[in-house]
Amino acid sequence: MKKPLIGVTGPDHGGFTAWNFTRMMLFFAEARAVRITPSHPFDVVKLDGLIIGGGSDIDPRLYGKRRHPKTVHIDRKRDRLEWKLIEGAYRRKIPLMGICRGMQMLNVFFKGTLNQHIFDLDLPHLHQRSVFPYKTIYIRPHTLLYSIWHIRKTEVNSLHHQAVEKLGKRLRIGAWDENGIVQEIEHIDYPFLLGVQWHPEYMPQSYLQRKLFTAFVRAAAKAAGHR
Repeated sequence: MKKPLIGVTGPDHGGFTAWNFTRMMLFFAEARAVRITPSHPFDVVKLDGLIIGGGSDIDPRLYGKRRHPKTVHIDRKRDRLEWKLIEGAYRRKIPLMGICRGMQMLNVFFKGTLNQHIFDLDLPHLHQRSVFPYKTIYIRPHTLLYSIWHIRKTEVNSLHHQAVEKLGKRLRIGAWDENGIVQEIEHIDYPFLLGVQWHPEYMPQSYLQRKLFTAFVRAAAKAAGHR
């Protein structure tokens, strides 16, 4: 059987470390991967699944806010590319996964908003940016994420300074951290659509993170078999 083809979005400049780790995780999950950037678009019709990758901040005009001084490195070409890809993927009902910025883009697509700089908040627990899994997250039962992992808490890494503020329409929260910051969102009635605030691709040593990609690829293979 032909392996599912997964599109992975990224910037035109940089982002190769995240791309290579994501491609590796997809390889472990028995999928093929194609990198999609503003200069190298790809027809969503040819994809079996779509991952919106991490990276720069999203243009706050997309969710009706003025730009915060700490909102930096906005890539409007990438914003437009990903919006169009999400529209096409959603229309075709293929699996969608957002990573860090990608989760935020999914929330914005479904008419949610973002906190542009969580360090402005009075956080009771330390929030640091690290590729190492130091942060405890809590998983809500009866969610897609729980059905994949079957655990109530675990440790993840954290590289973000923005976060979900108002939740998008028809989305629910599947996980949060000790500060109450949203760490996972998912669609309530879409076959497979979730976003994670951490970077699972940077934790190939974790069985749970590999299992996340495996579940995504299996959903993509199932969707491809139905077409």
